[in-house]
Amino acid sequence: MERIIDVTNLESEIIRIETECCDKFEAYQKTIKTCRKLLSDLKKKVIAKGFMCEKDEVYFFKVTKQVPLSILIYYSEVYSFEMRFPNTVIKVQEMYIQKKIKELNKFFNDNIDFVHYMKINQDHFDVRYFTRKFLEYSPQHYNSHYILDPLFNTSHDVLLGKFIASERMIIYLKNKLRNFKTSFALQNYNLKWTSSKVSLTELIYALHSARAINNGNISIKHIADVFQSLFNLEIGDYYRSFSEMKLRKKDRTKFLNELSIAMINNME
Repeated sequence: MERIIDVTNLESEIIRIETECCDKFEAYQKTIKTCRKLLSDLKKKVIAKGFMCEKDEVYFFKVTKQVPLSILIYYSEVYSFEMRFPNTVIKVQEMYIQKKIKELNKFFNDNIDFVHYMKINQDHFDVRYFTRKFLEYSPQHYNSHYILDPLFNTSHDVLLGKFIASERMIIYLKNKLRNFKTSFALQNYNLKWTSSKVSLTELIYALHSARAINNGNISIKHIADVFQSLFNLEIGDYYRSFSEMKLRKKDRTKFLNELSIAMINNME
């Protein structure tokens, strides 16, 4: 049966996808597909029912549609970035990240008036920006990249989605840079993970499942990146490892059980 997804549980669905997929690229692709499907469903509803008033139309294009739209743009950017990420020395990788950050900052500068409008929560141009009757006022440089649908686009709804996604992408890239620097620092502690990589994967998923880090508002990938930096270790395909854990016929949490027994023995 096809899963019913709406804007209110999209983030939960993305977490489920990240948990169940075998690798990050599969997770990216499924998330992109999910967002496209949700946008398609929203479009059908808009065409069939329309809006009761202008205020409802503004809210839809400024708020409701932005949930799947901005996430779609964000994961498309991340997917493209990671696919092209150079497999070379760290210095070159850092330069690649910095170049992407400069591209995003250029986008903010090119759209400085709209960025300022959104950042200080202005609304006096909302009717012009987020109702379909002003579609012809869309930024000209942006039209070359997107074919705007007069039934499902306003002059600035895609631009807003790009803005939200770009702000999130900046955070993603800065975290990636920070991980490189942290990796160098942590190597000086000379900590070595002496259990198996599968055991470390089990611990990572347990911490994520228990929402023990950031109240659960963190991805499996981010937790894995921290542990890989901490122990100067390449875990490998932890998505696939987790899938294999779920197929164990018994003792699916073997390492966690061993930790519990070891802790109890130490107490006694």
